[in-house]
Amino acid sequence: MSGTNNEQDDGPDLDMGQVLVSAVHEMKNSLALVIERLDRMGDICHGQACKLDGEINELRYEIGRMNTQLVGLLSSWRIRNRQYYLDIQENSPCDLIDELLLEYGPLLAAKDIEVTVHCAEDLAWFYDNNLISTALGTAINNAFHYTKHRLEIHVRAEADGLLMEILDDGPGFPDEFVLGLPCRANKESHSPYGTGLGLCLASLIAHAHQERGQRGRVEVANRAEGGGKFRIYLP
Repeated sequence: MSGTNNEQDDGPDLDMGQVLVSAVHEMKNSLALVIERLDRMGDICHGQACKLDGEINELRYEIGRMNTQLVGLLSSWRIRNRQYYLDIQENSPCDLIDELLLEYGPLLAAKDIEVTVHCAEDLAWFYDNNLISTALGTAINNAFHYTKHRLEIHVRAEADGLLMEILDDGPGFPDEFVLGLPCRANKESHSPYGTGLGLCLASLIAHAHQERGQRGRVEVANRAEGGGKFRIYLP
């Protein structure tokens, strides 16, 4: 060797942001396939005194939660980097709730969770249906894990926008979540409530919706009678 090259070779010039986005996309697709297989297994097992029924439902929950958060993470990254343009269309919030309950129905039924929905059928609003579905899916996943017996979903138009509200009868949210949504990506938590990543992503999705200077927002609170309250407002 005639000489020594002290310059560091970092390999190909890669956009690591795009690499991570592609990796998340691949993981999301793989998880969707696993969820589909678990649904098939659950359909075969359910009602036959199958010893694996409970384990299958737990796996459904955990993998569904991961998939929902990956979708939210991917969408939020694209929004922040101006690679996602909101598809604002007139939608039926009641239809959206029906679709989500069709998706999460087997999980809720397996835990004998009673769900009541209060939504005026003629209600319509402008928002990105895919994003809001992801945000509400995160909330339903969270409620499934913590609620005891009941979920209530309320959708109504208020003076400052559309309110979508999910009420449960679980232990409620920890104080640090109620005081401020946990959007610190570097936060580590050994709490049974986790880091609050799903709530953070839902908040970013809501904030991306704006109308006449008003932005969407997410709020969480604890109910006086016990349980948690998740609210998403859209202008």
